[in-house]
Amino acid sequence: MRAIEVTCDIRASAENACAVLSGAMPMIVSGTRHAHDGTGTYPSTLHVDSRHGSLHHEVLVTVAPTEDAGRWTISIQPVGSERALPSFDGTLAVDDVDNRTRLVLAGNYEPPLGRVGAFGDGVLGHRLARQSLQRLVTECGERLDGEADRLVRAGGKPAPYPPDLRPAHTAENWLG
Repeated sequence: MRAIEVTCDIRASAENACAVLSGAMPMIVSGTRHAHDGTGTYPSTLHVDSRHGSLHHEVLVTVAPTEDAGRWTISIQPVGSERALPSFDGTLAVDDVDNRTRLVLAGNYEPPLGRVGAFGDGVLGHRLARQSLQRLVTECGERLDGEADRLVRAGGKPAPYPPDLRPAHTAENWLG
């Protein structure tokens, strides 16, 4: 297991950020709008960009609230190629320090492929894991800010979302 933490500053207040995450977690985590009960598993995509292009891989993100307000447990598991890609377990939290609100994704990931994966993690894997999780938390922060702005305009109550009936988006380059 290898510890990792990534953060993203957000415009929303901590109170509004918590309200949005409690009411619209699937939209924030996966970008899809559908009804939920605050706990669940949602499809998402992790991205790694390089000068040679971008790689994408589908993951399942499982989120559940904790007893601490503003903190959720989060698990990210690859879909397909489970043995060839890392998995992550940790927390997603809203942090408010010095009038700055931010999302914090912290936890541990398991490098794939045993000893070979541990070596690869030391060479390049940790950087790729950090980049993909940073992009995920940044995208979540952008969606959260958009929903918080909508929440403020709507008078403080998030609107329920109907199920997303669009076909799933497929990216050009996929691992696995």
